Amino acid sequence: NEGESVLRAKGSGRGWPLAALMRGGKGGISASGTVRLEFDVTARLGVDTDLLRTLDGTATARVRNGRLGTGMLDLAGLGVLGRPPPSKLMHAESPLRCVKVPLAFNNGVGRTDPVIVIETDAVQALGRGTINLVRNTVDLYMVPRPLTAPGGAAGYSFTVKGSLDGPA
Repeated sequence: NEGESVLRAKGSGRGWPLAALMRGGKGGISASGTVRLEFDVTARLGVDTDLLRTLDGTATARVRNGRLGTGMLDLAGLGVLGRPPPSKLMHAESPLRCVKVPLAFNNGVGRTDPVIVIETDAVQALGRGTINLVRNTVDLYMVPRPLTAPGGAAGYSFTVKGSLDGPA
């Protein structure tokens, strides 16, 4: 289109502290670790003053040496919500063995491509949904499963929905 330019950014970065990236959140769940990001995105200049509205492409975030400041993911994955939890899950946090968040963006809306993977010592959770940078919202459906029974029944699935600043 006339008067339109495309800005392309491709690359990677690592070493961002996850706690600093989540600091603006009001959701009450803390997390720590080191974030690595790989991206190949474009934005159309001259179309909209908000570049996020025109963001297209892919981005994948990974977390290393992480900790989740709650045991709720483990409890949901093991299917023990509403029952007395195993004593080893009574602690306040869960180590993150693996976190991978692959997104494909179209006009500022990132869709999981293929799935989000979050793994603790006890549980693997797979998630699908959207992260909408334009509206500052998240809508993910997570299905956790115990690692000890990968072919077995899933734990309690849950949604992460709402503002990126404080999803519920």
